[in-house]
Amino acid sequence: LGDVLEARGQLEAALAQYRQALDVRRTLAAADPTNAQAQRDLSLSHGRVGNVLRKQGRWQEALVELQASRAIARRLAADEPANREWQRDLALAHLDVARVLDAQGRSHAALEAYEAALAITEQLARAKPSDVAAQRDLLARYADLAQLRERQGSSADAQQTYCHAKAVALELAKLEPGNDEWRERRTWVEERLRATHD
Repeated sequence: LGDVLEARGQLEAALAQYRQALDVRRTLAAADPTNAQAQRDLSLSHGRVGNVLRKQGRWQEALVELQASRAIARRLAADEPANREWQRDLALAHLDVARVLDAQGRSHAALEAYEAALAITEQLARAKPSDVAAQRDLLARYADLAQLRERQGSSADAQQTYCHAKAVALELAKLEPGNDEWRERRTWVEERLRATHD
């Protein structure tokens, strides 16, 4: 229900639903601290609450929830380093935190979080180069980081990161030659590269 309300833009109602779910999942996780799935569910609940607060511009409240989500994701990823799902959860948790820090104008901390998300995503993509979902994630993380560097005025770093994004878009086009999305993504990256050269 929270997802439906959020999609409709009813953020306060969605937040109430997500907070109810968070209370339930907090209880379940506390009852069985060794249950990894219960801990993951708790992490995701913190993330849902945090992302609605982010959409509402309630940055500090959002950051508290998203950092709680990331802390749990970090523990799970450390416990099972070979678990790709746990690793991806941690990358996305870093990304959520980065977006809030960026919105708060905390550019150095945001950069560190974006780079942490990218580092994990690069590892996952390298481990399975034919995994389209992993490569899509990698393209998105390069784009996120390049845009931040561009906003920070680091044109050379932004250009280098956009070049990495373009290379991934080209690889995706090879993996799925009939998918126009990758051509469109490459075109967008090329436009950003030209803009950073101007």
